[in-house]
Amino acid sequence: MVSIEPMEPSVFVKTFGNSPFIRIVDFLIESSMFDYELDEIFENAEVPSEIALPIWVELLALNFVVHTRVLNGVPLYKLNNVNPVVQKLIDFDNALCWQAYESHAQITESMHN
Repeated sequence: MVSIEPMEPSVFVKTFGNSPFIRIVDFLIESSMFDYELDEIFENAEVPSEIALPIWVELLALNFVVHTRVLNGVPLYKLNNVNPVVQKLIDFDNALCWQAYESHAQITESMHN
């Protein structure tokens, strides 16, 4: 199982709050090119399984995630980037990141002038 080292909360998490639901969605957005088994998703989102499983059921019901394949008997999932709501969340995350980048660049530039 590959895990990502814990980092400072993303702009998405800072904006929407550090809840288990937001952390799971944030991980899925940031890793949307890949599919993962549930344990990997929960571990990387830093959400215990007992808290994450009801959230996962909700994400499936909202059609935010899709089953992609089975690898060695383990189902893999990823963000459903065809869902229009998910597409808007991705766009919003991109806008938040650009805004944070531009703010940081302005601060850095003003410090050097």
